[in-house]
Amino acid sequence: MQCYRCSQELAAIAKFCPKCGASTTDTPYMPGASLGLESTVSPPAANFAPSVQQSTTGSDTYLLLINGQQSGPYTINQMKAMWQTGTINAGTAYWQAGMAQWQSLANIRHFLDAPSGNQFGNPVIVNQVGYQVGYPAQPVMMAKSRVTFVLLGLFLGCLGIHNFYAGYSGKGVAQLLITIFLGWVFGLGVFITGIWALIEIIAVNTDAQGVRMA
Repeated sequence: MQCYRCSQELAAIAKFCPKCGASTTDTPYMPGASLGLESTVSPPAANFAPSVQQSTTGSDTYLLLINGQQSGPYTINQMKAMWQTGTINAGTAYWQAGMAQWQSLANIRHFLDAPSGNQFGNPVIVNQVGYQVGYPAQPVMMAKSRVTFVLLGLFLGCLGIHNFYAGYSGKGVAQLLITIFLGWVFGLGVFITGIWALIEIIAVNTDAQGVRMA
């Protein structure tokens, strides 16, 4: 037998602890015992209190009452999937650590209505207009054709068409203006932009977004 106060080993017939003087007939103090309350922390029940301790769920997991039965814990993404399939609805009660009582999912339906982002390892589905299916939609960058860039540079490089195609609008405008305003002066403008375009089709292999041309 041990003393409830200091854990000192006591003889079976001892009435007082020789170390701290506590009586062996005293009842240890339990928080809330005088009020008839449990000392464990659990939420007030909608129909009944959760059968798990508060430590089972965290700030990112939830318990649910489904068909009158406690279920979980679930993450918010799991709950979104259940919401979409109709397993749970706005009238389903939920609880998580720190909540005073069960509440209806109607209070957090704006989270459940929002689609989940793409999870690591899942394939990304791209629709016909070049956007990923998901939230938020992200444009898929399509590579420019290297062959097209070279051909435009060879035949229309003096007008900067190859640069407009690759997204280098500033260079394209400069080449176009040089050709227009200096092209008639002994062909000076055409010569300058022609050499410029020739260098570009040899050296440039990415578009203005940094995507390598295929």
